[in-house]
Amino acid sequence: MNDVNSNVEVAKPIHEHGHHQGITHARHQWIEILEAVVLALVAVLTAWSGSQAVRWEGLSAKNYALASRTSVLAQEGWTLAGQDRLYNIITFHGG
Repeated sequence: MNDVNSNVEVAKPIHEHGHHQGITHARHQWIEILEAVVLALVAVLTAWSGSQAVRWEGLSAKNYALASRTSVLAQEGWTLAGQDRLYNIITFHGG
């Protein structure tokens, strides 16, 4: 409960200070509208960022799978080439 009271105690002088500075009601409304627009913009950009991250993760996983497959096929090629070389050595050089 102490934290709630301290927040109220901090907010009250700030609120009163604004009224003492002569902030008109119309100006105060514009500030609140601007705050709401900024918060809405932050929410939209956060959602967009999340969707882009998911999209990138899917593309990254797809490319990783393709790279793994290519690596396996390359290793298979190297193995078959090595076997052919050994066969040729044994067959043509007096095995």
